[in-house]
Amino acid sequence: MKIKLSNPILGNNCYIGSDRNPIVLNNITGTTEPPPPNEPITGKAPELGIDFETGIVSFTDGEFVDNSFAAPGANGCKLVLFGFIPISINGLVNEQSGLPAAAGTNETRQEFDLESVESSLVY
Repeated sequence: MKIKLSNPILGNNCYIGSDRNPIVLNNITGTTEPPPPNEPITGKAPELGIDFETGIVSFTDGEFVDNSFAAPGANGCKLVLFGFIPISINGLVNEQSGLPAAAGTNETRQEFDLESVESSLVY
């Protein structure tokens, strides 16, 4: 994946990660085995629920985790002076964000709830 950074200073094409060098997450609900200096963290399998009346299957209160991924530097970040002189500020964004960041120095936790139903039941 790539993450778009957006504000009036960074311009419209400022990203962490790219099509050629994406951030690759391997989210799990179990326990990670990260490289040092990170320590293992544990996600949480969701609770399964089925509403037989509506046909809705739910997965609630789950958490995906990953702390083994690398994060590349910023790209495409430009400060535009006088409305037409673009100056790259990738280095500034990287310095402020601690990028690029090696595997074992990052962490993501994503809590989730999901509901699913067969399309023929939706009207």
